[in-house]
Amino acid sequence: SKASQLSNMQQKLTAAKKKVSELDRSHAAQYARAVLAEARVAELEETLRSSREIASAERAQYAAVEADANETKAELLSSMELFKTLKERLDKL
Repeated sequence: SKASQLSNMQQKLTAAKKKVSELDRSHAAQYARAVLAEARVAELEETLRSSREIASAERAQYAAVEADANETKAELLSSMELFKTLKERLDKL
């Protein structure tokens, strides 16, 4: 009968609307997770960039300290040579 067909079609329509609603919620949840994941990736990339900058600055600082230490060592060796020369001259007196 037409009434039962209409009732059947309404049930199918209601079921289809429910399914679409479920898919919409699922899609919204997936989209939200994707947005959060993108934000986390951006945060990690910024942390990595910042860490690289810090490491580069630390390498430059270490190089400067090493150069200063080498210069001090050279000055010390020069002073020791001078002291040795002066001691030899004093010993000859």
